[in-house]
Amino acid sequence: MTIVALTLSVLGVLGAWVVMTYAGRRTMYLWGGALTIALFTAIGGMGVKLHTSSSSSMAWAIGSLIAVDGFVANLLVLPVTFVLVSEIPSSLLRSKSVVIARNFYSAINILAGVMTPYMLNPMAWNWGALTGFFWAGAAVIGFMFTFFMVPESKGRTTAEMDILLEQKVHVRKFKVTKVSLTHIDGDGLP
Repeated sequence: MTIVALTLSVLGVLGAWVVMTYAGRRTMYLWGGALTIALFTAIGGMGVKLHTSSSSSMAWAIGSLIAVDGFVANLLVLPVTFVLVSEIPSSLLRSKSVVIARNFYSAINILAGVMTPYMLNPMAWNWGALTGFFWAGAAVIGFMFTFFMVPESKGRTTAEMDILLEQKVHVRKFKVTKVSLTHIDGDGLP
């Protein structure tokens, strides 16, 4: 099962090269979040059944969904994260924004890395596959943040992103808003 999961993850990364060429970053992130919510909810639901009866087929189904989640994450979410973190911030604040984002990412991963073994361990919290409900809830929070806060940056230059952010264009309108770069400075020269 490990080889299958890792193969799916590699295929997801390779597929991301193609998908990122055609799909928008925000679109990929939203679809990835929605699929992650569905997968983790299904894992949690199977965990309810698994807690009431021991079934090896249910355990295999849960493992398969975890492998599919690895594919989805590597196809739609993880590659886009690194692109967004460098495309969205203002060019003047980019290095600071990347450092803050990376530190936040590391802190969340440390927290998840400490908590998840407790969730899964039968001698600790003993949630087992019910942990899927916890991560589905976390994915809902991420989805909501993406929906309300992450603009579409595909096909935009840093100057266009700066103008759209400065004009406080709603994130859902970034994709269709036209930007004129002819009036960047005060005298109207490009």
